[in-house]
Formats: sequence, C-alpha cells, structure tokens
Amino acid sequence: MLSGLLGLRPQAGDTLKIQPLVPASWDHFAAENVPYHGHNVTLLWDRDGSHYHQGAGLRVYVDGRLAESSRTLRDLTLRVGRTVATSSGTHLVNDAANPLRTGYPQPIASYTWRYDDAWNALDGKIFYANLPEDTRWTNYSSPNAQDWYGVDFGAPTVVSDVRWYGYDDGGESGPRRTTGCSTGTGPPGRMCPGRRGRRRPRSATTSTGSRSRP
Repeated sequence: MLSGLLGLRPQAGDTLKIQPLVPASWDHFAAENVPYHGHNVTLLWDRDGSHYHQGAGLRVYVDGRLAESSRTLRDLTLRVGRTVATSSGTHLVNDAANPLRTGYPQPIASYTWRYDDAWNALDGKIFYANLPEDTRWTNYSSPNAQDWYGVDFGAPTVVSDVRWYGYDDGGESGPRRTTGCSTGTGPPGRMCPGRRGRRRPRSATTSTGSRSRP
C-alpha cells in the first residue's frame, strides 16, 4: 500500500522517492507519520486544498516541515537527511488513552456539548474517514469566547509527544480559530516547548505519548 499505491519508495541513501500510482480520479489521500530512516514523513495529496486545508496539490513533510510540493500528482525525489539511529527497545505509549473511563487519566474541559462526553476523546481511537458520534468531543454551541480541553493524569507525567486530532464534518463542527498547548495543574498553564498556534477544532480526539521500554 505505502510503497505501491501511494508511492513511498525507500532508497539506500538519504533520499526518498515519491511515485504515486493512485487513480487519477482520487481527490485526496494521506500517509501520515511514516517512519523513514529515523525521520517522520507525511504525504498529502489534496487536489484543490479543500480537504486537508494545507494547500492544493501534493505535499511532503519531513519531521513536521514541508520538504517538497507540487501542484500536480507526479514523481518526486527529495532529500530527507542522513539516517538517524533509533533505539529498538523504545516505543511510544498513549498515556492519555482510557477506554474504561475509570480512574486516571481523566478528561477536563471548559465546555462540552450536551450530546457529547469529554471521555470520548480519550478512548484511544483515531478515525480518518467517517467519525462515529461516540468517539469525539465537541464544544459545539459553546457560550465561551474560547474553550480548552485537557487531560488530568492524576500525577506528574513526562511526555515526549502530544497529538490533537481535529475533525471537520463540513458543517457546524470543524476548525475555527487557533489552538495552543499548555502544561500544569490547570489552564492556562505553561506553554508547551516549541508549540505554535494552529487552527482550533471544535471536534477532536487526542493522544499524549511518553517513551517507555517494554
């Protein structure tokens, strides 16, 4: 799938070939957070830019930075940098997942729509297509000028990766303003290192990862 249809073709050196074989009728597709030579690669195709809102065309990100783009779906070769050694004994764990909804971690939110449940965003599920109603949190119809959603771990917890998955249903639920990331005992807390504001989703699931050994 990745190396065939989507066209992520690994190379022996510090480059990566992109040779998509998807049907010409496809308006969009994405391969997100693909590990490659110790780097993180994301490939997006969005014909008119209306699906992912990152611009029209083909876009390739390496370690979160735009490395290559093209208005058309075509073959590309890009430099990703030298191979970065990683430890095979270390992996990410989703410390924010709590599908049983008991104990910690617990959700905290400034506002939750009456038909949603703040626990939904901590069920550990991430959907890229249709999103079932019971696995998202929204602040739809909020009376507040801005809202926040957080995770209470019950104890100080060191994390190395925070991911916030927004959702746009093409109607009332979707990105609006900007988001921020903070740490501490309660909002607003301290801004996460290296965090920049982005479009704020009114619907979202979240995952927070720490590195641990099996």
